[in-house]
Amino acid sequence: MKRPSLFRLLAALLALSLGLSACGGRESEALTEESYRQAAADLAEDLAAVQQGVTGLDLSDPEQARELLEGLREPFASFSSLTPPEDL
Repeated sequence: MKRPSLFRLLAALLALSLGLSACGGRESEALTEESYRQAAADLAEDLAAVQQGVTGLDLSDPEQARELLEGLREPFASFSSLTPPEDL
């Protein structure tokens, strides 16, 4: 598969994951700036791990695509449930 098609698939999966994670609840208490920045760094690490898994993805295998989507869902769901500090 051509690289642009792979990137379109990843973009679609990312958009779907963001949409799904937006449905989650939010924690009631705002985090400190340091805690929120750490949560953002953790999200970046989780996404980097998922991105590394994409390199070996067989796009003709729907089960692998589903696993990739599941790998994206959890980090975004966790991050979207956080309440950022008011000053950010």
